[in-house]
Amino acid sequence: MPRPNKTYDIRCRDVVDRPRTITVVRLPGGRVGFRLPPGEWAELDAADVVEFVTAVGDAAMPIP
Repeated sequence: MPRPNKTYDIRCRDVVDRPRTITVVRLPGGRVGFRLPPGEWAELDAADVVEFVTAVGDAAMPIP
């Protein structure tokens, strides 16, 4: 049975101050992706994700 991907919810606000949640997930092969509404996925460089997660700090919460 494959091990589940690590997934994180990042809570933030958009440019008009509405609450948003971005889901960041580790994909197979060490790649990283994030969920875009409505259910689309886009892939980022790992360095971009590290910079983003570092910027939001404790807002990154593992999904149980």
